Amino acid sequence: MITVAEYLFRRLQELGIEDIFGVPGDYNLSFVDMLENHKNINWIGNCNELNASYSADGYARVKGFGAVITTYGVGELSALNGIAGAFSEQVPIVHIAGGPALHKQDLRRKIHHSLGNGDFNCFENIYKNVCHTTASLNFYNACDEIDRVILDIWKYRYPVYILLPEDVATYLVLPPKKPLDLALPISDEAQLSTVYEKLKGQLSSANKACVILGEEINRYQINDQLVKMLEKTQLPFVTVWGSKGVIDESNKNYCGLYRGAMSSAETRSFVENADIVLAFGVSWDEINTVGFSHNIAKERLYDFHSCETIIHDRTYHETSMFNVIDLISKDNYIYEGLHPTITTDSLPNPLTGEILQKHLPSVFNSLITDSTVLLSETGTSLFNSGEYTFTGNSKLIIGKMWASIGYATPATLGVSIALKGQGRAILITGDGALQMTVQSISTMLNKHVNPIIIIINNHGYTIERMFHGKHASYNDVQEWDYTALPATFGGDAYTEKVFTMEELYSAIAKVQNHHDKLCLIEIMMDKYDQPQPLLSFVAALNPDKSKD
Repeated sequence: MITVAEYLFRRLQELGIEDIFGVPGDYNLSFVDMLENHKNINWIGNCNELNASYSADGYARVKGFGAVITTYGVGELSALNGIAGAFSEQVPIVHIAGGPALHKQDLRRKIHHSLGNGDFNCFENIYKNVCHTTASLNFYNACDEIDRVILDIWKYRYPVYILLPEDVATYLVLPPKKPLDLALPISDEAQLSTVYEKLKGQLSSANKACVILGEEINRYQINDQLVKMLEKTQLPFVTVWGSKGVIDESNKNYCGLYRGAMSSAETRSFVENADIVLAFGVSWDEINTVGFSHNIAKERLYDFHSCETIIHDRTYHETSMFNVIDLISKDNYIYEGLHPTITTDSLPNPLTGEILQKHLPSVFNSLITDSTVLLSETGTSLFNSGEYTFTGNSKLIIGKMWASIGYATPATLGVSIALKGQGRAILITGDGALQMTVQSISTMLNKHVNPIIIIINNHGYTIERMFHGKHASYNDVQEWDYTALPATFGGDAYTEKVFTMEELYSAIAKVQNHHDKLCLIEIMMDKYDQPQPLLSFVAALNPDKSKD
């Protein structure tokens, strides 16, 4: 016999989870005790539950799945914003909330961390809005419900929620008889045949075809499957903002970043004038499309997802992009149509003088290796992220849909834990965003991870100044001594504060020699200097505002 907690641990291991983030609380302590002594899963304690949820998100984007443990009420509500963001961005996180013992719930007393009304399902009801499924465990359903939830997160890749009462966590049950059948969604054969025949007919006659790769490629970790298909067919492909780095951008058939009105002229023309466009796992959201400025005719778009396909406004349920990709790969189709000529503008790269936003992409590109995971915080950093080049296994992580300022610092912790030394996380954040979740640097030092943290100190919320309140005091933040933070948190790190391009290049060279520790560079910048991609984004969303 094993405990329910151990049963859950074994199922989490089947997802590839080796680390769980969280904060201890009296309703989850028995679970955390068992986790503390577990041989195969590590406990990663965070300073607060919001940071823990963001860390689990970053971890999931590298490992495939993440997990976070909180206590009932106060803890799980603190994590709610992070889980909502994960739902918005389709990031699979198992949220385990330790709950009051069942006999305490039955008495309906006014116990701490509750609302005092005897309703112990109220927080699960909140989570039903930001999770694909939820479960409240008891002595009779624990194993079946754990299995159901794990199968759900495997299939759909959205957050799930488990309420685990403290006495249920220690309850003894039979161990799993066998691993779960974790298979990718399978298509209905008749539906799949109909979809593929339509696709095959239009694709074979196309003189100009294009593939758009979306976020679901990363979520379902089918990057290699896509690479094989693209190599065999020689189809030209583009990415969207949220999937940048999904496949090596040095590939000869890579045609750039498609983002509606902000695309290069060559990329936009090729995509929007193609005879057929195959989109795999694309989120057609406001940021990816730059205010829905994309313009792909519906009769030429085949929109494939994990569990459905949309063609000409008709949805074919139970048709999976995984099966479509396999069929294309097994076919004898080779693209012999037109390939666009993509010209890349050189980025400004002055070696001396004042540091401006337009100079940063060139500098930061020099830091990216084939194993880098670069995180750009919501803010001005986000809008420069489209200018970076990702090769090998490097990738970009942004929280562009939920756009919660402060996400990227704790997510960097999660990424660093997931990498386990096989690559390095680079965080580009702003001073305003960092102040929201800065405690994660303390956890990074505690866990001895080695990210490079670059802080754009432009004296507040520069991105907000772009939209409203350019000179308003509410867009200012208190000046901190950012390079002193590691010492304040009791850790050892390389730090540098720079004012000029000469100093920035010197600091960049030095951090690459400090692979064994956290490195932090604070870049002093003008509070009104905006990256050109942000100006272009605002102009696309609101032409009148861009003239202010």
